[in-house]
Amino acid sequence: MLVMVLPAAVAEQALANCRLVANNPARLACYDKAIAVLNAADAPAVKPAADKRVEDRGPRRGRAPTISRIERGRGDFRTFYLNDGRVWRETLRGDVGFAAGQPIKVRKTWYGSYRLEAGDDTTMVSRVR
Repeated sequence: MLVMVLPAAVAEQALANCRLVANNPARLACYDKAIAVLNAADAPAVKPAADKRVEDRGPRRGRAPTISRIERGRGDFRTFYLNDGRVWRETLRGDVGFAAGQPIKVRKTWYGSYRLEAGDDTTMVSRVR
């Protein structure tokens, strides 16, 4: 008959044995070793997929987002839908000629607002999502 001993059970026994050690530094070393074994037993062999997720921080370097579509809203302000899922709304109305498919850059200004740039055309925007 084959008996499997669980690492957690071994670590618990090691913790119990550490209580019997009289020398303080030796007892501390014993506890450290037992806890290391216990932590190794609890650690998953493979990291869960949630640890590998990448937060959406906008476009990847080297790939400029493009305008998917532009809608005119209340007060004739435009809303820009980008191919990476972000949405920006114009805060200062302008007659600059943006077009769908145009590569753009969104930059934060020194005073905290955002500027949408496409070539030589710019407009001030705020993030919707």
